[in-house]
Amino acid sequence: MKRITTASIAAATALTIVATPAMAAEGENTKVGSSEIYQTCKKLVGAASEEERAKMTEAKGSSTPEGICINGMVRNPETRGGVIALLTLVPLGLIGLLGAAAAATGAIPGVSLPAMPALPM
Repeated sequence: MKRITTASIAAATALTIVATPAMAAEGENTKVGSSEIYQTCKKLVGAASEEERAKMTEAKGSSTPEGICINGMVRNPETRGGVIALLTLVPLGLIGLLGAAAAATGAIPGVSLPAMPALPM
């Protein structure tokens, strides 16, 4: 089961890398990518004083810098779609890969995948 899980995580990671291409910033008038917004937000929250961090915690509803930044990105209309897609589709893909791998190995009783036809020699 550990091999199946490792293979599924590797496949999901590869699919994530392919499905979410990085936005290359060329020129001055290009759109800023969500990963750059997230990194900038984490630096600002990390450098904030305790009072400012307490205000951010109350406004965003999270006590960690990561949670504050993710909540801020979900509330931003420009980055909302990408963040929601990443937070929902990657785990769903991983669950699908784990389920398919478990069904292929026979780990789920009563569930089997159709047999693959033999390839011609």
